[in-house]
Amino acid sequence: MAANKLTIDLSDRNKEILEKIKTERRMPYGNTINNLIDTFCDIPESVKKELLTFIKPRIKALYKEMDVAEDFLFRDLAMQSQAYIDIATFLNDGRRISIESIESEPTLTKYPVRDGILICPDDWIVLNPEQADVMMYAGVVECRNSENFGKENFGEKIPHFVFFSNKKYGKEYDNYYTDHINKLCVQVWPNFQKVIESQVEPIDDPERPGYQINAEEWMKAPTIGHFSVYEHGDPIYGTNYEPPAGARIIRTNTDEE
Repeated sequence: MAANKLTIDLSDRNKEILEKIKTERRMPYGNTINNLIDTFCDIPESVKKELLTFIKPRIKALYKEMDVAEDFLFRDLAMQSQAYIDIATFLNDGRRISIESIESEPTLTKYPVRDGILICPDDWIVLNPEQADVMMYAGVVECRNSENFGKENFGEKIPHFVFFSNKKYGKEYDNYYTDHINKLCVQVWPNFQKVIESQVEPIDDPERPGYQINAEEWMKAPTIGHFSVYEHGDPIYGTNYEPPAGARIIRTNTDEE
């Protein structure tokens, strides 16, 4: 490979780092710089996203620790968080990710399922944890207008609920099944009964297709939806698909029988 010579200005700190690497690894400056560029400057987009997925919750956790830390520990935590922020900025093509946006993202947790792991926000209420190890898939109960209706009636947003299931797609949920899921929601969060009773069926306007006669009433009411959780690698989704709230199932057993 042809050599390309460049003259660059280094800070004193970076020069010290290069000299340390040269001494410890017995690697010339040029090899070190080429290695850094090869490793970090041409990372595939999919890997960047995976690394950011790991780094963001770590920054969030460090900031929570900083809120209650005393001076010396605070200093160490601040150094750690800044290092993660710098890496995140690099992975984000130089665009700084605000702390506010990181703190607003849900903290994810993991639940084992049959031949896999469910990853979802840790504030989602689990409806049937005792069935996790015998179920392949998972679904989510989400309510439209959850913020306004929930705070007006219960003083809090209507939460998300997650359930383990052997039905892969939401189209497999019939009325009997969704009624069963709704009853589980009531058992773990009794306010959900009022959510069920407050739903409004839209009435189409025969004179104006696409409009509802009771549109205003319908918009103010909650609407319960039942959705399947994305299984990583499912071919019906695009390769760059980003599941809502980061909820997904990762298979741990991919051996074909």
